Amino acid sequence: MAKSKKQFYQQLIHHNLKETYHRIEDLIATLPTTGVDIDIDTPDSRTVRNVMAIEEEWIVDPQLRAEMSMIDLQPPPRHGA
Repeated sequence: MAKSKKQFYQQLIHHNLKETYHRIEDLIATLPTTGVDIDIDTPDSRTVRNVMAIEEEWIVDPQLRAEMSMIDLQPPPRHGA
């Protein structure tokens, strides 16, 4: 029995979103827990920008993306402050 186009499309989107989420998790797992300066070009800052670009493709609304992002753009806490 053939699936409808809508069912096929929904399954395709679900699969792609799941794979994208796993890709983001894998990228984030390579980052240091101490924070990354995204203003300096390093492998870690490129990884952060890559994750942000992927999120931008899937979550078009900037405010919603900022709330849901797996990247925390807050500066790390200062030690001894």
